[in-house]
Amino acid sequence: MEDFEPEALENWKVWREMSVKKYEQEYDRLNVHFDVYTGESAVKQESIDKALEKLEEMGLIEDSDGAKLVNLEKWKLGKAVVRKRGKFGSSEVEKMWLTRNIDGTSIYLTRDIGGAIERYDKYKFDKMIYVVSAQQDLHLAQFFKVLELMGYPWAKNLMHINYGLVQGMSTRKGTVVFLNQIIQEATQVMHDQMQKNEEKYKAVVDPELTSREVGISGIKIQDMAAKRYSHPFAS
Repeated sequence: MEDFEPEALENWKVWREMSVKKYEQEYDRLNVHFDVYTGESAVKQESIDKALEKLEEMGLIEDSDGAKLVNLEKWKLGKAVVRKRGKFGSSEVEKMWLTRNIDGTSIYLTRDIGGAIERYDKYKFDKMIYVVSAQQDLHLAQFFKVLELMGYPWAKNLMHINYGLVQGMSTRKGTVVFLNQIIQEATQVMHDQMQKNEEKYKAVVDPELTSREVGISGIKIQDMAAKRYSHPFAS
């Protein structure tokens, strides 16, 4: 895609459209609606390259073990990698968030920087909120700090709202339960419960719709009742 190969771009467009349609269907069931669907794949290569050039020009990049880093240790945020050279580096570098892969493709930090700049240029937002899992806390903190060091005054208006992961659910292990499955099960439970009172059940105009709406309400209440994030080291 970054080489602008027609076949790769065409495949991406098809998969993206299919994904967005599915998202819209699921969100609609929750009465959630968005004006724009976008993502990191939509960030222009030009924006990424300009971000790297500015970091170089401002002297924010330093070389270390074949990698180019932004030193954030002053703020206790470690070192953020903006370009990596060679297949293997030191264990320190290997563990850092990469922003330029071995083959030159951009990942993580550089895309986020380019994307943030594009969004500010387009929307002139008062605040931009990133709802991202707590596993990305360090990455988001590094990202915000780098933008601040680059001199963007709106960097202070970026906010990270994190959340914990559901225990026992993993995409890698294939144990993820999708939202439509949860809604279907909640709907069925509500429908079965309604049928226990035959007289009241007959009075319901649309039992299927009612059971689905009640089921979805139950899901929302259950989710809102839980803590958004429990720190693993909290007592």
